[in-house]
Formats: sequence, C-alpha cells, structure tokens
Amino acid sequence: MDSEKIKVHFTDTNLINATNPVTVNLIGAGGTGSKVLTALI
Repeated sequence: MDSEKIKVHFTDTNLINATNPVTVNLIGAGGTGSKVLTALI
C-alpha cells in the first residue's frame, strides 16, 4: 500500500507583504541560476 505525501509550502507573511527590500544571494549563475537571475531583475 503506497500512500503519496502531499507537499505543502508556506511563505512567511514578511516576504509577501515586504516593507523593506529583500536581499537575495544567488550563488552560481550557470544553467538554472542564470534563469533565476534574469527573473529577479
């Protein structure tokens, strides 16, 4: 009997309703990192 776990992700309200700038440190900008970098700009 296989049961599948439901994955849930919660985002802190301080990130959703940010009143101060959010700092993101992107380490490695090859492949997927470069796609993330262009999405952040």
